[in-house]
Amino acid sequence: MLATKIFVEKETISNFLGVQIPTHISHLSDTFQDKIRERLNLESLDGELELSANHNFSSKVYEKLNQKEIYNLYPEREPALRISKAVVCNVAGEHLILAPFTVTQEMCAGHMPGFPILPLAEAGRTLAQVGAILISYSIKHVERREGYFTPMVYKVGELISGQKGFLRPGNQVFLIAKARKLRGPLYTVEAHGYLGEEHIFSMPKIQYFATEEPCFWMQKDNSEEDLKSSSVFLTYWFKIRAERLVEFQTWATTHGMSFWEKYEGITRYRTFRPSAMPIPQNELAGTPASIHGVSQVEAKNIEAIRKVFASEEFQLIQEEFITFLEPSSLQYAVMDCAYDSFRN
Repeated sequence: MLATKIFVEKETISNFLGVQIPTHISHLSDTFQDKIRERLNLESLDGELELSANHNFSSKVYEKLNQKEIYNLYPEREPALRISKAVVCNVAGEHLILAPFTVTQEMCAGHMPGFPILPLAEAGRTLAQVGAILISYSIKHVERREGYFTPMVYKVGELISGQKGFLRPGNQVFLIAKARKLRGPLYTVEAHGYLGEEHIFSMPKIQYFATEEPCFWMQKDNSEEDLKSSSVFLTYWFKIRAERLVEFQTWATTHGMSFWEKYEGITRYRTFRPSAMPIPQNELAGTPASIHGVSQVEAKNIEAIRKVFASEEFQLIQEEFITFLEPSSLQYAVMDCAYDSFRN
């Protein structure tokens, strides 16, 4: 069993995490914050309630995650890993993670010497980590999937500071995040940080691609060799012009598929909509001008991607591709698994 199932009160969670939980989590929707407050103030009951077969949470069941259990969910380790314990629960049908984050001198090193404060980029990194842990937990223990999964950030929205002062070494921050599955391996997370009652920073939209890549979970001795041998993911996201959607679908399953399949080292290609919701069509609202789409290519190594990029045919198929899209809507990232990095 991943973690002990217990009934808790807000005070019990706060004591386990070692951080103050704010009274009002006002930066989530009002309905959602009311349900959080209701759940976190439950009176404790005797005994335990077993989880159902599909692992849905009872309204009064929480799960504690200690450091060892987090290690089993996420492959990063200290000092890169900033989360050492957390509580996972279900609120209004959405999965939620609560976690503490302690600012250290090392995190602030070189930033405003003489008056060390936490760089906002470090705050964003920590929010992304807590979201990844929640998604990994959901994949393994809610979706009941086996194997290695590592949620990799592939796109973020704004990183927002609450303008409530600086975070300095020794400050203990309360982190809260909720996750939502989009489609296939794609997930999105909303995450916030609080210092006492003050809202300090947030990332309203962090998007992840949950990769099945066991090399993340193995100890490597030669990082340069890792880069040559690790899988690489090329992700496109774009807006398809609605009037050309049917043409694009045909093109993607013929020209797009045949283009990538013939290159050595390319192991997977697919194109899909990130949302499974039907496209709205009615006389009053009409149809949307564009539809979001995602294309993903997996290659055995970075060299396979470079060879494709260098080909004349790649330039030609890119020109065909953009004729289906809204102007300036195409973005992409190449993710080197060995370094968890992006080349935009």
